[in-house]
Amino acid sequence: MALMAMAAPGAVLAASNTCSSNSPSGGTVTFTLPSEIVVPQNGATSGPLWTSPPTTPVNPPGFSSCGDNVPNGLENATWPGPNAGDNTLYPTSLPWLSYRILQSGTALLPFGLQPSPTSVGAINAQLRSPFQLQLVITGQVPSGNQTLPTGQLVLWDFTLGGGKIFTVETFRISGASGPVNIIQPCVIAVDPTTVTLPTVAVSAFAAAGSTTGITPFQIKLTNCPTGNQLSITLNTSNPQPGTTSVIQNTAATSPATGVGVQLLDGTDNPITFGNTIPEGSIPGATVNLPFAARYYQTGIAVSPGAVTAVATYTLTYQ
Repeated sequence: MALMAMAAPGAVLAASNTCSSNSPSGGTVTFTLPSEIVVPQNGATSGPLWTSPPTTPVNPPGFSSCGDNVPNGLENATWPGPNAGDNTLYPTSLPWLSYRILQSGTALLPFGLQPSPTSVGAINAQLRSPFQLQLVITGQVPSGNQTLPTGQLVLWDFTLGGGKIFTVETFRISGASGPVNIIQPCVIAVDPTTVTLPTVAVSAFAAAGSTTGITPFQIKLTNCPTGNQLSITLNTSNPQPGTTSVIQNTAATSPATGVGVQLLDGTDNPITFGNTIPEGSIPGATVNLPFAARYYQTGIAVSPGAVTAVATYTLTYQ
């Protein structure tokens, strides 16, 4: 009895869902976080907290012979994820804080869900394009300061021929000066702080640079993180030319001329706009920062009228 083997004619197809790469290893993306990140004062329990500037990968790999729909995506996160309900978010060591990896504003997805570019060139371009890290609040922020560890976050893996998994990018975080401190800020008790200067006579001014009507005031803070070092920086959009502490009069109706408002620190010394003023260690939950304001003659003569001046301040915690 003779045996006959028959085969239907047709093309031999290579695997259409794998890639080839001659690169010995993948690239690295290191996001540098500031030494301090301050959480919102409004008690938010969801939403972005901080987003990094675009960061370009170091030594990204190159690919060739890629088919369509190559399985790829994020996996092997340091803290297991993704979060339930949003597969773009991965947890950190802090239970209320998650992160996502963005590229051109779009979040990378878990392995098997990330769309694969349709050409080798598109894949290589994607692996070389900048990424961003976004920290996202996903729960109730506890009181007190916390620390976010630095190091590896998550891997972006691709499938090579034979089913081998190749890490094309390793995402890491580093701190500008060590661990990243997550700080609960003080709550501003009165915002804005309004200071009412007294009505004074034009005759109270002697010459350009003379002052009158000094009025102490306080910037009042509550729910402060005890023990943190606090500093404050004051600034204005309308500085008086030739001075470092005087705000121009911006009254809209019947403004006085030849006069501005000067800001003083707690020891009645003129402040310098843009300079940081150390306030020391926060002694308790309530803090009152002392300042003063006074009229300052800016011209040869002063004419009567209304005076309005606006300054802003920035609080810094360490």
